[in-house]
Amino acid sequence: MAKITVTIGGQEHVLEAKENAPLREALLRGGFPITAPCGGNGACGKCKVRVSGAAEPDARETEVLSPDELARGVRLACRTAVRGGMRVHLDGARAMQIETGVRIPEVALNKTGFVAAVDIGTTTVAMYLYDAPRGEALAVESAANVQQRFGADVITRIQYAMEHGGGLTELQKAICAQVEDGLAAMLARAGVPAAALREIVVTGNTTMLHLFLGRPVNGIAVAPFMPDFLDAQHLTGRDIGLACAPDAAVVTPPCIAAYVGADTVTAALASGIQYSDVTCLLIDIGTNGEMALGGRNGLTCCSTAAGPAFEGACISRGMGGTAGAISEVRVADGDVDYAVIGGGAPMGLCGSGIIDAAAEMVRTGVIDETGRLDEDAPFVAEIGGEPAFMVAHGIGLTQKDVRQIQLAKAAIAAGIASLLRQRGLTPDGIDVCFVAGGFGSYMNPESAIRIGLLPDALRGKIRVLGNAAAAGAVMCALDDSCKAECERIRGMCEYIELSTLPAFQDEYVNQMFF
Repeated sequence: MAKITVTIGGQEHVLEAKENAPLREALLRGGFPITAPCGGNGACGKCKVRVSGAAEPDARETEVLSPDELARGVRLACRTAVRGGMRVHLDGARAMQIETGVRIPEVALNKTGFVAAVDIGTTTVAMYLYDAPRGEALAVESAANVQQRFGADVITRIQYAMEHGGGLTELQKAICAQVEDGLAAMLARAGVPAAALREIVVTGNTTMLHLFLGRPVNGIAVAPFMPDFLDAQHLTGRDIGLACAPDAAVVTPPCIAAYVGADTVTAALASGIQYSDVTCLLIDIGTNGEMALGGRNGLTCCSTAAGPAFEGACISRGMGGTAGAISEVRVADGDVDYAVIGGGAPMGLCGSGIIDAAAEMVRTGVIDETGRLDEDAPFVAEIGGEPAFMVAHGIGLTQKDVRQIQLAKAAIAAGIASLLRQRGLTPDGIDVCFVAGGFGSYMNPESAIRIGLLPDALRGKIRVLGNAAAAGAVMCALDDSCKAECERIRGMCEYIELSTLPAFQDEYVNQMFF
């Protein structure tokens, strides 16, 4: 075994790791945060660390890293082999801008004691503690999903679980430890003894719930996409290793399909779409865009793989919604104006900033309808030898970035178009569009419409719900009848698998245009 020294937040830690093992895996096993959107296959170039005492960089590193970065000892953790005496420097974790706002419709308060609701998103985790009899929120906790170090999206995490010995156990232990820490922090802050916590309702997409419960994900990975479970699950904290609440009931609401999970069901519950007399679209735009269309007479739902571009991954200067991320972009009076989360110097673009920047590129003619970037247009300069629309010094969108945005927005738009076709409607037939989830809360709807992420017919019809999935989970925790309503919603849903629709691929290609 080799000993390496890891410095993070000004503190040194000695880590033992297998000689010549990938540095990324050694850091993960040591509990150190590593951004790895591609799951560690070298494709994204995001797992940058500063290293001394490493072997020479390989061809992929010299391609991805700039000469200045290489000179400063910056390396890709997934491509660097562990060596004895190696020193590794990691940036400290940055707080994410996480949407924790929940809007709770009136519910019957029929519980005793204290309850919690947890929304395990692919990117973030939000947790809520409530005094059940009074329906009073006592504490909220949120953080980036610790599983991101195994991959940015559900596919890379499924691959990790299947391809690494003990991978599923690693993923399960990581998220359970995070939930336990969050619950313990909320209980302590509210002065509530752990024994008083009666129930925990946990929502999330189908993959996240499988990983939380430690259930096999193999069936989700390949057609015909048969998860290990879809029904609501009823366990105890002891069953899944929540030491802070071993006797608390743990409930996960029902999922609809492999890629339409309990988070869609609980978001629908919170939106009230199942009672609507008019046609509603409910959409959660993220790495996996889940959506439902309809009303009281039934819902048609689907899922489309947008990928992690809107989370800042796969974008050359992209990053999550953390301090230093550009979150808003506008071209005005011959200049590019922007807003930065937390103020200070910009470090990259998060999802809302990426959409704004793309929309401004369309509006000002920097890119045409095909996405081709005009190298002679205003605000275009070079970043790393590539022409890019410059938002701030060293930060912008390249032609490759634009293509990634096109792929992501086309997936969402084609999903919406497929739902409309399935129900015999046009975009004009949508009366209300509910946008759920953290990304949707910060996204500028006008920018989304300008790039074709959402249909133009939705202008003026968009209602932002905040974290609707979490709101529905809170409703279930406070009112047992809401669990039965989740079952009813699931029964109302007709699921369509987009990959089996002959017209979907053509629609996807059509939606690539701006």
